[in-house]
Amino acid sequence: MPCAGTTVKSGKAVVIIPCQFSSDFQEGDLMDVDGKKLCPFHAPLEDENGNLTTKGGWTPDKIEEFYADISRRRGNILETSPYGTLDLSGVIFPGYPEFRGIEFPFVDFSYAQFHNTADFRDAHFTSNVKFTHAQFKVDSLFNHAQFRGPLTIFGNTKFNDLVDFTDSNFEGKIDFRNAEFEWHVDFKNSGKNHEVEAFKGEVNFSGAKSLDEANFDNRKFRQETSFKNCTFHKAPRFHGCRLHQDTKFTDAKFLDRQGNEAASAYRTLKLDMEEKRARQEQLMFYALEMKSRYHTENRKLIKFLSSLYELASDYGQSIIWPLIWLMYFFALFATIYANFFNVLLIDCLESTEILLLSSRFSLEQIISPFGAFDLPSLFQLLGKSPPEIPPSPTSFSLLRLVGGLQSFLSLGLLLLSALAARWRFKIG
Repeated sequence: MPCAGTTVKSGKAVVIIPCQFSSDFQEGDLMDVDGKKLCPFHAPLEDENGNLTTKGGWTPDKIEEFYADISRRRGNILETSPYGTLDLSGVIFPGYPEFRGIEFPFVDFSYAQFHNTADFRDAHFTSNVKFTHAQFKVDSLFNHAQFRGPLTIFGNTKFNDLVDFTDSNFEGKIDFRNAEFEWHVDFKNSGKNHEVEAFKGEVNFSGAKSLDEANFDNRKFRQETSFKNCTFHKAPRFHGCRLHQDTKFTDAKFLDRQGNEAASAYRTLKLDMEEKRARQEQLMFYALEMKSRYHTENRKLIKFLSSLYELASDYGQSIIWPLIWLMYFFALFATIYANFFNVLLIDCLESTEILLLSSRFSLEQIISPFGAFDLPSLFQLLGKSPPEIPPSPTSFSLLRLVGGLQSFLSLGLLLLSALAARWRFKIG
């Protein structure tokens, strides 16, 4: 009976990874786990009830034998088949996976599971490497690792703990699409080795999620880079970076709005986008910077004005919101004017005429702000003559004050909408 392979959950789907080692083991070598026959590579460390399996209870000598087998397979490919693939897909690694300084051929770790710290420091990947849908349940260390192949894939990989790619070297395309980082992930260049300071190929983090800080300090991005649909729970660090001109943050979510550290992170990205004249991204990071600074701003007036700016147009990002507020104030002031006219002109006008007059008058403060008005001009809005015995002129003083306030607010909102439109469609 062959090995049943590894069964893993990928979202809502259940994926079965066929065993690539079936010809290497006799039936007596297989382990019985949850009613399935599994080879030493695909057997889990615990059964469905959380009890240790035979593999989970291996002695250090047995674990060493497991990794010696992998080393033998790796060495055979390097010596005899330079274009061969070390297929470790679906393998469940016991103990502490120690691959420090190891040279790999084309290697496939898809759907592999690392239950303890995985040490790939100084590892040398001479060709493509795949960690698609792999899971690192504890620390994953790739410090100074050399990824020399044209393609490095960590798509849909889940990292449950610290991820460290400090000073790692990527020669080809990097694919981290839909990867999940539960804790700190570090891609920074320490500055000690300028040969590895750049991502030399395309970089794709589309849809990735970072629940803690992502650090890219001092890295250079030499080709197209995508952070589309990424989610950053903490402001990512790009200090000292040189982003490629074709860098996309489309629909990325930045959830951290707290304090000076976040403000500094967003300011760095804002300045980089400003240099590239990426207007939308520049404005987005400016807004994020302002929202972060709000929490540490002690000057009450500045804090109040900042709140108004955010409420009115999201710090200049929205063309529509100022217009929505404009319509809201139009209706609000029309109601105020209707009450005013109902008191002063009820003997001169019907109720429907008062409603029409208040609407026309509210609209007039938008079309012709701060325009002088008196009783004749009010009745001209209705196409009627004013009464022979008008109310006292002093009774209109409050009306002029309220109208001036609406004119001021309307002008401000129209200006904010125009500035947002100009910024969005500005060229150069």
